Amino acid sequence: MAGLILKVIVISISGALAPGPLTATAASFGVKRGWKAGLEISVGHTLVEIPIILLISFGLINFLESKRLYFFLGIFGSFFLFLFGILTLKDAINYKPEATIKKKLFFPLLMGVSLSIFNPYFIIWWLGIGTPLIYEAIKKNGFIGLFILYIFHFSLDYFWLVFIATLSSFAKKKIYRYLLFILGIIIIYFGVRMLVNIFSY
Repeated sequence: MAGLILKVIVISISGALAPGPLTATAASFGVKRGWKAGLEISVGHTLVEIPIILLISFGLINFLESKRLYFFLGIFGSFFLFLFGILTLKDAINYKPEATIKKKLFFPLLMGVSLSIFNPYFIIWWLGIGTPLIYEAIKKNGFIGLFILYIFHFSLDYFWLVFIATLSSFAKKKIYRYLLFILGIIIIYFGVRMLVNIFSY
């Protein structure tokens, strides 16, 4: 069990700490909402992750391997990233210290769900990397092993996103505008990259 836990931690760290849409979004919301934004994004991410893990655990993963599914998820995911990135840039341009940054239709929990369910590479990660870990955990310790695996995995996700959101909230007010502008560009970049990868998949 100790070996499995260590493997889960190392692999999860490599995924969680890699720059990506969730990290950039946590930083963007964290500028004004602090650590709570990271927590809400993590909860949204968890709401998508748990069903996927259960589907894999019970062997119900055939429909997840559809190329057509990846295509549509990528299109929707790119749309969310483009729109959120543009609104973040707009917030940066129109920023006023006394104003509360609003994301209109967006809020952290929704973004956590959207950037997970509409990210085909999130599903690919679980199918390609997560599946062997799940089967190993179940084979060695049954569903107790699966529970322990997920506890360690999701703890790292929560820690990282809360940490990033908290770190962003410490930025001095005078650099909020610049930070938001940079994050908006980064988020749009991830949207472009996702769209390009989907069409070349």
